[in-house]
Amino acid sequence: RMIFFHLPCAFLATGFLLYGSYLSYVHLSKKLPETDVRAESANEVGMLFAILTMITGVLFSKVQWGAWWQWDPRQTSFLMVLLLYAAYFALRGAIEDPEKRGANSAA
Repeated sequence: RMIFFHLPCAFLATGFLLYGSYLSYVHLSKKLPETDVRAESANEVGMLFAILTMITGVLFSKVQWGAWWQWDPRQTSFLMVLLLYAAYFALRGAIEDPEKRGANSAA
């Protein structure tokens, strides 16, 4: 049953991370403000799916292996994805100028 919730969340989180990266590249190359807004939105949705992936993964780990966290490479690597999302939003929140925020976040 867990594969119907956990796996799609992981795929969507990864997809939105890649889409946000693509939009950030477009923003750096063309300097269009709407691409920065779209990249931020894609990363917000990706963060939501990453959190859902982590929650369902921890629940799956408890049921399958009897412990909440196993330091499995997949669990740990997805925790890194979650931390990358958090760093992205911390960087965006630290810069007030919209043009600099967009360029620095995209980089």
